[in-house]
Amino acid sequence: MGDLEALKMLVAHGANINEAPSHNCGRTALQAAAALTPEAKKTTLIEFLLDHGADINADPSLLSGITALQGAAIVGDLMVANLLISRGADVNAPPSFHNGRTAIEGAAEHGRLDMVRLLLNAGAIGDVTLGRGFKHAIDLAERRGYDAVANILKAEQSRT
Repeated sequence: MGDLEALKMLVAHGANINEAPSHNCGRTALQAAAALTPEAKKTTLIEFLLDHGADINADPSLLSGITALQGAAIVGDLMVANLLISRGADVNAPPSFHNGRTAIEGAAEHGRLDMVRLLLNAGAIGDVTLGRGFKHAIDLAERRGYDAVANILKAEQSRT
């Protein structure tokens, strides 16, 4: 049985697709699927979850949690990120309390240049909770040697 077939069976038997294992840690089904590597070919799983009421903007768990879009940004899955954004994912959702990253910070930290561009075009404004703009994303990119990512974010920061 494939992943989609198993998911369909679970939903048919009343599984709550929006339930995370714990408030402190874990992921909803959508958050877990979005964070799989692009090679996992998970778009049909994500579409199924969204079509069956998955909360596209479910809060991340407190400990190193992610939203679905943050997961897609971190792994660099442009197809899933585009799908999530087109279905209403918040590009500026706050990060998890402990070790969290906004979508643009996660993309910057992992050198996902195309993802950073996508998120900027979708309206990412950087750190909305502390008002630092793209400073943290720039720092994360520079620490890992992703100068092209840092330079794009610096240019965007200077415009705002």
